[in-house]
This record gives sequence, C-alpha cells and structure tokens, in this order.
Amino acid sequence: MLRLLAQEDRHGAIRGLCDIGRASHRAWVAALFAPWLNPLPTEGARERLDALVVATDVYVWKLIRVDLERPAAALRTLMRGMIHAALNPPTPQQEMQP
Repeated sequence: MLRLLAQEDRHGAIRGLCDIGRASHRAWVAALFAPWLNPLPTEGARERLDALVVATDVYVWKLIRVDLERPAAALRTLMRGMIHAALNPPTPQQEMQP
C-alpha cells in the first residue's frame, strides 16, 4: 500500500486505486465507530471521524513501526491513545487549562 501511495501522483490508475482505498478506510472507520459517532451532531461526528481516520491511517503504522522502529505493542498503545482522544475531545474549559 505504501508503494502505491508513493506513486499515485505519477500514475492516474494508481491514484484511482488509492482514492478507493481512502474511501474504503473512511467507510470502515465510520462503521466501526458508529455507536460513538451517530449520537453526535453532524459537524462533531465529522470532526471525530476525521481524527479517527488519521489515528488509524497506514502512515501512522509506518511512522511508528518503520521510521521510529517501535514494537507492535507501542503501536497499539499509541493508536489506542489517539482513538481515545478522538472519541473524548477536551471540553472548552479543559482546553483553557495550562
């Protein structure tokens, strides 16, 4: 997948495949986290879905496992933390605290 993503700007057919992959990933994340997203107002659900898509992206895996050379357990811990943060964003009052 990473090789395809690296070539998508040079080959239209590959870009189409990558676009399908991105849409499929977003749909999978939306379905998986629907119990948390569906009760939210539209804009709030979209923002959280965006954060969840980022937290579960293949580039996150590559950065942590390949570039940072961290073990799979570290990947799971970091991704769970990002998912938790996406589902439980700080309130405006919490954001104001140092």
